[in-house]
Amino acid sequence: MNTPHRLTPDDPRFPSRLADLDPPVAEVTVQGQLGPGWVVAIVGTREPTPEAETFAHDLAALCALHGVIVASGGALGIDAAAHRGALSVGGCTWAVLPTGCDHVAPEEHAPLYERIAAENGTLIWPFPCTTVAHPSTYFPRNRALVALSDAVVVVQAGIPSGALNAAKHARTLERPLWVVSPPAWDMRYAGSLDLLERGARPLTRGKQLLASLGLVPRGRSGQSDIQPREPTRPTRRRRRTKEEGQAALLFNATGSSHASTDQKAPTSPHKSFVPTAEAQALFRVAESMPLHIDELINRTQLPAAAVSTALLTLALENVLVEGPSGSFRRADAYKHLSSLNFLPKDAENDGEDARSRRVARQGEDDQEVSGGYLRGRRIEGPR
Repeated sequence: MNTPHRLTPDDPRFPSRLADLDPPVAEVTVQGQLGPGWVVAIVGTREPTPEAETFAHDLAALCALHGVIVASGGALGIDAAAHRGALSVGGCTWAVLPTGCDHVAPEEHAPLYERIAAENGTLIWPFPCTTVAHPSTYFPRNRALVALSDAVVVVQAGIPSGALNAAKHARTLERPLWVVSPPAWDMRYAGSLDLLERGARPLTRGKQLLASLGLVPRGRSGQSDIQPREPTRPTRRRRRTKEEGQAALLFNATGSSHASTDQKAPTSPHKSFVPTAEAQALFRVAESMPLHIDELINRTQLPAAAVSTALLTLALENVLVEGPSGSFRRADAYKHLSSLNFLPKDAENDGEDARSRRVARQGEDDQEVSGGYLRGRRIEGPR
C-alpha cells in the first residue's frame, strides 16, 4: 500500500486544478495516484432514501466500468455508496476528505478508506496533516472535490444539504452540474428540485452522463444502463418519519411565501405553542426581507444547532418561511403570536430602515445556493 505524501504548489506533482483556485489550496496530502482520466464527482445527502443510495452505487459502478474515476467526499450516505460502487467493479475512486491525513472523519469509515487505498483508489487530504474535522473544513473540502472533477452529479439533496454547497462550487468553477431527477412528491429531495429549477441538468439515465463525456454514443440505451427507481408508494397511510416531516415543513413554508395576497394567511394549528427562548431571539432579529442563515446565527449569537431547531419550530408555526434557498423571513401569519405573549404588540412593525437595508442585497441572495451551511455548522467533532 502506498504511503501518504505531502505536496505543495511548487512541487510538479501538485494537482494544477488546485493550484489554479483563488485562493489556491496551500498543500495537499495524497495516498495513491492522481492519474489522468475523466473524473466525475458523485455527491448527496448523508441520509439518502434506499433508492437514491442504490442509484449512486450503480451509477458509480457504471462510470468505473467505462474508465471514469469516481470522486466523492467520503461522507456517510451517497458519498460512501459512490465509493463502494466504483470499488465493486474494480474501478478507481478518489476520496477527498475534510481532515488532514492524521485524522479520520467519519470514524466509522476508516475501513472504507483502507479499502480505497488498497484497491486502486486514492485518498486526498487538502489540509495540513494535523487538521481535524470542523464546520470550517467541509466547504473547502467540497471546493477541492469539485475543482478536481470534470462533472458533478447530485444524487439526492434535501434542505439543508452539503451537496448544495458542492453545486454552488460547480457553478463557480464552471463544471457541468447534473441532478438525478427526483420524485416530485418527496420533499427529502427538496434541494435537488431547487437545483433543477435553477438550471441544473436533469439526469434520468446513467449513460446520459457517459455520453456527455464522449464515452458512449448519444441516444443509445441498453440493458447495462441505469435509471432512477420510483420509490414504492405504500397503499395504506403511514406516519411520517421525522426527516420527512421536517422536509415537508420547509417546503410548505416556502410555498406559502408565494401564495396569492387574496388568500387568508395560515394561522398556527398549535394554539398551546410555547416558544423557547431561542425561538423568541430568532424571531426578534428576523425581518420581512430574507436573511441568510449565517446572518441569523451572527445576529442571535446562538449555536448553529439551536438556530436550526428554532427555524424548524418557527416554520411549523407559520412564523418564518424560507426563500431564497438558505434564507428565512417573517411570514404574514406571525401576527397571531402577539396574543400568545410570544412578542410585544408593537413587534409586528419590521421598520422601513431594516426593509431598505435588505432590498440592496436581495439580488445577491437569489444567486446563492448554500443551504448546506446550516447542516455543516451543526457538525460536532469528526464525522
